[in-house]
Formats: sequence, C-alpha cells, structure tokens
Amino acid sequence: MIQTHSSEGIAQNIVLAAVQFKENDVFNFLYKPEEAKKRFNPYHCFDGTLVVKKYRDGNFFLVDTYWSSGDIRTFTPEKAIEQGELTFLCNLDEMVDIEELETLYYDDADIVKMHIHAGYRSRFLIKKGTQRSQAKMLQSIKQKIEDEYSKIRSAENSLKLHIETLKKIEAGDTSVYL
Repeated sequence: MIQTHSSEGIAQNIVLAAVQFKENDVFNFLYKPEEAKKRFNPYHCFDGTLVVKKYRDGNFFLVDTYWSSGDIRTFTPEKAIEQGELTFLCNLDEMVDIEELETLYYDDADIVKMHIHAGYRSRFLIKKGTQRSQAKMLQSIKQKIEDEYSKIRSAENSLKLHIETLKKIEAGDTSVYL
C-alpha cells in the first residue's frame, strides 16, 4: 500500500521516488480524511479505481474508471499521493480478462474486480497463467448443489400451498388468492 500522512514536500518526494509507476498499473484510491472534507461530495461520479496512463511527453497521470469518456477525473502521481492513499491492485499488461462466471474457478485472492461506473459494470481479471483452484471449484459446486436443494424445498412448499388452494376452490371457496 502506498500511503503518506504528511503533507510535507520532503515526505511526498520520498514516497513518490519510491513508487515506480508503470503504464496500466491499477490502484484503489481513497481520499485522505482532510482532503475528503475539502470537497462537497468527493466520491460522486468517482470509482476510486485509478489506471496509470502516459502522456505523449512520457509523463504519467492516473485516471479514474468511472467515466469511459468525457468528464474524467485525473491526477498526477504527485497529487494522487498528496491527496489520498493508493493501494496497488495489478498491472493490466500482466492480467487477462475473465467473465464473472469464471470467478467460480479461481481463488478469490487471484481475482481483481475493477468497478467501472460505480459498479454498473465490473471487469474481472486474473494474472496471466493463473491456474484453476480445486478448493474454489469444490466450494462453488457445493454452493450450486445447496442452491438447487433450496429451490426444490421452495418448490415443494409452493406445491403444497397450491394443492391446498385447489382443494379449497374445489370445495367451493372462491375467496382464496391464487
């Protein structure tokens, strides 16, 4: 985790020098409490997932994933470190996209979930070469089996109620609800 709680320039420079930003690095970002207080609604239209990009001149900037185009929130590396806390998630060049259903095959620790547009869309990634997890697959299939048993129990209860309602109607009771 990249954190600094000092607003002194020296401390900022030490932290910045220690961080080797690479294009397509992904960070979670949280405003420091004192920075959040300065803003009316700091997390409005802001995912807090920052991706490092490079200007043509070679300088880096970090862009939030909330908007895919248009009104985007960007930070220089210096401003990101000064205003918030960064937690490294991954580098997109080292990852492959997977579908959400494929998360059933991999350990949770191997999956990076990037929220896009406040979670309206999510992007799931795993490190290239990550192997499926037997433990996670067993957990997933056991959960599916339990879900199906739950559906059976629910269907049996519904069937009982429908049969009772049928008997009431056959006995002439038309005040029942279907």
